[in-house]
Amino acid sequence: MSGSPQPFRRLDRREFLKVGLASGTCLAMAVGGTPVAAGFDPARVHQAAAKPVFTPNVFVAVDGDGKVSITVQRSEMGQGIRTSFAMLVAEELNLRLDQVTVLQATGDAKYGNQNTDGSRSVRTLYIPMRQAGAAAREMLETAAAQEWGVAVAEVHAEDGQIFHKKSKRSLGYGAVAAKAAALPVPQKPKLKDRKDFTLIGKDHIGIDVDAVTHGQARYGADLRLPGMVFASIEHVPVVGAQLTAMDDAATRAIAGVLDVIKMPSATPPVLFKPLGGVAVVATSTFAAFKGREALKLTWDLGANAGFESGAYQKALAATAAKDCKVVRQVGDVAAAFAKPGKKVKRTYYMPLLAHASMEPPAAVARVDENGCEVWAPVQAPQRTREVVAAALGMDQSKVTINVSLLGGGFGRKSKPDFVAEAAIIAKQVGKPVCLTWKREDDIRHDYYHSVSWQHMEASLNADGYPEALLHRTVFPSIGSTFDPSARAGSEMELGLGFSNNPYQVPNQQLEVGQADAHVRIGWLRAVCNLFHAFAINRFVDACALEAGKDPLAYRLHLLGEPRNLVFSEADKESPYQLNTGRLAHVLRLAADKAGWHEKRPAGVGMGIAAHYSFLSYVAHVVRVKKKADGGFVVERVDVALDCGQMVNTDSVRAQMEGAVVFGLSLALKGEITAEGGRVLQGNFDDYPMLRMGETPDIHVHLVDNAELPTGVGEPGVPPLAPALASALDAVGAPRGDALPLKFV
Repeated sequence: MSGSPQPFRRLDRREFLKVGLASGTCLAMAVGGTPVAAGFDPARVHQAAAKPVFTPNVFVAVDGDGKVSITVQRSEMGQGIRTSFAMLVAEELNLRLDQVTVLQATGDAKYGNQNTDGSRSVRTLYIPMRQAGAAAREMLETAAAQEWGVAVAEVHAEDGQIFHKKSKRSLGYGAVAAKAAALPVPQKPKLKDRKDFTLIGKDHIGIDVDAVTHGQARYGADLRLPGMVFASIEHVPVVGAQLTAMDDAATRAIAGVLDVIKMPSATPPVLFKPLGGVAVVATSTFAAFKGREALKLTWDLGANAGFESGAYQKALAATAAKDCKVVRQVGDVAAAFAKPGKKVKRTYYMPLLAHASMEPPAAVARVDENGCEVWAPVQAPQRTREVVAAALGMDQSKVTINVSLLGGGFGRKSKPDFVAEAAIIAKQVGKPVCLTWKREDDIRHDYYHSVSWQHMEASLNADGYPEALLHRTVFPSIGSTFDPSARAGSEMELGLGFSNNPYQVPNQQLEVGQADAHVRIGWLRAVCNLFHAFAINRFVDACALEAGKDPLAYRLHLLGEPRNLVFSEADKESPYQLNTGRLAHVLRLAADKAGWHEKRPAGVGMGIAAHYSFLSYVAHVVRVKKKADGGFVVERVDVALDCGQMVNTDSVRAQMEGAVVFGLSLALKGEITAEGGRVLQGNFDDYPMLRMGETPDIHVHLVDNAELPTGVGEPGVPPLAPALASALDAVGAPRGDALPLKFV
């Protein structure tokens, strides 16, 4: 479909499934005011809208009819990156959004870094994507000027046309595309001034919203290829377990089951290798699932069989109670603690967490004499290409990775173990394979966000402010996934809210302890900022309470005068430095909008927290109300964000709203536990998400400035849990120093 906006249609369940699961068609849709989105084609996701005659770079193409296509090299998982990148290029090409077609790049080094994680897509590509559009515009203008024999300064590109005001002549972009293609590409094209922006910094509907809303978007498991079969894997129950016996007679007797394949177990380092287990291949996903249920398997659970989350928590606490490795020391903490005065001591716990994105891992793979082609919802297509090539023993040049839309990712889909599984099975059966993970597979075999224990102590001066601070952090490192000997947080992990604590304390000692990993540890939305922000904000509140001071005023005092902070050698050269004034500003903004200084009714409490992560500044104020039955309800959350220059303010706002829902799910319900090495949770009944009726009134307050763009996807999450816990403190709930806050 293309052209005019599609009217809203109410779909019943059966029609929804028909539309949502239809496959084998190319989706091309134009929504009023939005660009055309090239769809999920069976043959190739990346396809030109027409044969381009002008391609000044890998991101922009213009055909002879003047149609412009923009290739997006980052993955779309609801954060709106396809729309934002289209806006950046279209802004410099002086086009409306509905004048461009958006294509999705395959995994290829020619596009530069394609990893969609770390909240860095806009931050790192804000200028390059604008330059791509500006270079194309300058070349088109130069070509038109040469065609007319006039000075380039006399022509102007706008709305798909190049105009010469003096002679009142005009040419379409397509008319000069071939001539422009012969020109040298400008290395430093002139970019628009911020005051002249018509797209950047404005609200725009996401280009995929209509397709998603009407069930026409294509995700990882939606593709159908001729001769395709379907697979499901009964994974090893514990990382490192080995299959010792298998009885698959009952499985092979099930109608539709075609084959049973033993998958090799991953050996250390686990990296992104397939985890191992037994794959059932069938004529349908349902038959594959039924075949799995009939398998009789015997396992040697291996070294991780003794992992039990309760005992592990106690071990973390014991480690944090003792001296650990000092990673930062300012002043003399021991001497300050020896002085008389008030002392504050607290510990904070966060459990293992699963990603649990709404779309479980899934992939389609085809392997033949020409190589391997994959269609999958991946955040790192180049890494996926490497992993698949290694799994097949194939040169990377023969592997093509087509990126579908992602039904959520949060970091899980940057680990392509599931894609390698699909490719291995496809090679063995000699047919295209659609591999689908169950929800239970997703939750029980994740790359989990690390469990952590935080130990904090402070000595307060006569005015009630910290004279000395001791902070120990203990958690199994992400590095353990890549190196089994990695037993302590890395410099990168410590830089996520621990070693860059912005609060002024004259004497500080930061320590990191060791912890063994018994599951695969990975990065989840906001990574270590989650537990570091929780601990530091909760501890600031504990100190403020001991001092009898307002938590907002206490934070502002500790931040001090506006200034840039330098924590490392890299910070000295970086254009991004933590500015205490910007952090103080979002604190004041959130507090003012939430009515922090207004008198609160009985049974109503507010909590405030702020954090700097992914180079952005975020503050939350959470409002809770005590119910008549003794429980509590989260009524309202105010979010203030300073992320520098914004591209699509609508998607920035949506990211903050989504961060609140995500953060509340983790704070109130998120907990992965294990016994005998096996993860106990498996679906949304025992690893629940926030329900619609539990969602508070969310107000997002954006700071408009011309600072360099910073992260948006992740920084909205860390302050939520500590602000919520502090709000609950205010209405007499049990002290929430361990997550999840189960008493709510």
